[in-house]
Amino acid sequence: MINNEIIFFFIYCIIGWICEEIYCSFLEKKVVNRGFLNGPYLPIYGFGAIIVLYLLKPFIDNIIILFFAAVVVTSIIEYGGSFILETIFHIKLWDYSSKFMNINGRVCLLNSLLFGILSVVIIYLIHPFVSFFVYSLSDIIQYYFTLCIVIGMSFDLALSIAKMNSFNAALDEFKDRSEEIKERLKVIGANESSEFINSIKERWNEEGEFRKARLVRRHKRLLLAFPSMKSDSNFIDSQFDKIKDDFSAWLLKGKNQYRELKAKRKNASNK
Repeated sequence: MINNEIIFFFIYCIIGWICEEIYCSFLEKKVVNRGFLNGPYLPIYGFGAIIVLYLLKPFIDNIIILFFAAVVVTSIIEYGGSFILETIFHIKLWDYSSKFMNINGRVCLLNSLLFGILSVVIIYLIHPFVSFFVYSLSDIIQYYFTLCIVIGMSFDLALSIAKMNSFNAALDEFKDRSEEIKERLKVIGANESSEFINSIKERWNEEGEFRKARLVRRHKRLLLAFPSMKSDSNFIDSQFDKIKDDFSAWLLKGKNQYRELKAKRKNASNK
């Protein structure tokens, strides 16, 4: 029984990823690998589909009630997913603040209606075929299929959490270094020439550009997957805006920019 549910979950994770890719690629006019994980699946869609399939079963004979119930349920799931990720990583991966009728930027009317439509399509059109396929598999195939899903997604989750922690650490390091420079400027401001202070500011700007280039180079997929992400720190959030404003340029010349800055810093340290 549990094997069936895990396979259902995995299939709807993939279907959700495909829907997200089509929708977001159409809006962005380019193909982007969406999602927190690296693989072509979105767990929030898998959880959402399983919950909708079982929780809304009593309304299956009334498509109108089913649709509105699905809108409410999927909105709660998306809001909860956003809240949990932000609580854990202190970063809001998606933000609908600019969308019509949004709630704290976590959910918005358009997405909720689309999720309601998708839920109806899944229940009436997709799940009958998915369930026929899954139940037609032998027990041994279901077992090994489930084992591969659990191991593969667990490994992907661990890797993605490690990358997100690395991303957060880079942002915190950037913030701490910025505050250190500001404090240093306050201390020496009254005793040093403006030329000396300007030289320190210039070095900080250069270091800041280097850190931004390194951040984009190491976390390009995450920045592409969640272009509207926000931090719970006002300072870091302002850096997000600067990074995202220049993101296209960084993608075009990011590697060369990073290598040039790295070589320049290395030469300066050898002097």
